[in-house]
Amino acid sequence: MPLPVIEAALVYSICNIMMTGMEVMMTRMMDTRGFFTIGISLVFGFGASAFSSVVLPIEYSWLATILTSPLTLSTIIAILLTLIFRIGIKQQATIRIMPGDENLADTVFLFIDQNARMWEARRDIATKAGSALL
Repeated sequence: MPLPVIEAALVYSICNIMMTGMEVMMTRMMDTRGFFTIGISLVFGFGASAFSSVVLPIEYSWLATILTSPLTLSTIIAILLTLIFRIGIKQQATIRIMPGDENLADTVFLFIDQNARMWEARRDIATKAGSALL
């Protein structure tokens, strides 16, 4: 097979894999923390090849493995940022419904919508949860 055809197939495959990965990442409701997590880890992943010329002492050779691998570096950065950005997000929420509340559906769906955004749940899941709770 000619080399240009192989290169074109490689470029197409890489673009297809990257697009599929982006679609998977965007299935969650995104807020500022999610955009920062994805953006910063992608930037570090793309810049990992710049670290390939860095010479480290022999006792830090394990660090060179992490710094020169785009996949490893971006994954570690994404996990760390996710853990850091989850600090302060409540794991539980309470709703108070008063007897005779005329706007019960609005109250329930507003509660579910607000908490689904904090918990980064998908819109269809939040709608199903609101219907079940109602």
